Amino acid sequence: MAQLDQRERTTRPAPASSSRPARRRGLTWLVVVVSVAILLTGLLLPNVPLITAGLVLAAVAGHLLDPQNARGHRRTR
Repeated sequence: MAQLDQRERTTRPAPASSSRPARRRGLTWLVVVVSVAILLTGLLLPNVPLITAGLVLAAVAGHLLDPQNARGHRRTR
């Protein structure tokens, strides 16, 4: 049992730096807020380029919030 416990400790990956994902997550939420603000401005001022920019930024933010993307995995087809 002790050997199994020791093997488990040595095969665990090292913990990732906690500041980088938190910083990235904070910037991602900033992109979400900015995209919603631009989208609402475009809707209030019937302006198609602002609506388009807001939707594109929201899609980018959604991609950044994807947990698969956060871990660095690439999606395969």
